[in-house]
Amino acid sequence: MVWVGFAVVAGALVGALVRWRMRRLTHRRADESPNSAPPVWWLIPLVAVSWGWLTWRLLDAPWPILTLWLPLSAALAWLAAVDLDVARLPDRILVPAAVWTAGCIGLTLWITGPLAALGAILAAALCGGGFWILHLTGRGALGFGDVKLAAVIGAATALVSWSAVLYALVAGCILTIAWAAARRQRELAFGPWLALGAVLAVGLAR
Repeated sequence: MVWVGFAVVAGALVGALVRWRMRRLTHRRADESPNSAPPVWWLIPLVAVSWGWLTWRLLDAPWPILTLWLPLSAALAWLAAVDLDVARLPDRILVPAAVWTAGCIGLTLWITGPLAALGAILAAALCGGGFWILHLTGRGALGFGDVKLAAVIGAATALVSWSAVLYALVAGCILTIAWAAARRQRELAFGPWLALGAVLAVGLAR
């Protein structure tokens, strides 16, 4: 429990850093410049709770998995905040998250053997490919940023287990549908709920 407490405190600090970056509005394009900053106070408790949750559930897992998921969960929270603000998932956050995931997959390959790493690559291809098909058939209703995010989440959750991959996708869809029903809207950002579903799934699948 001591490590969980440390993780919560560290997560709160990281959440405060992400909130500061969001308040600077550097994620907005020239045509996305309303006067007020989005309300992102929730990033601090969200990242803090995520880090505590992941540490509690993954502390006995191979160390590259927790090393992957703590920074990745902060990046997912950042992506969620940007998506809620401007309905985009920018490459300036997605690409480092993908590189970090690939690096941790490489570490897992070196430590535990090729099976887990090959599973992560396969999950990235399946999740990314499936969302890419939805992107094409939906005529852009599902953004290409969601396609890239699905590939990253597929790889990262597969390092935990294949059930985590399934839970992440199902949870992301259920959360999106529930939020759409609550807001009575048909067009909503999918990225935040896919990200939240992945963090929940990683813990539940352990």
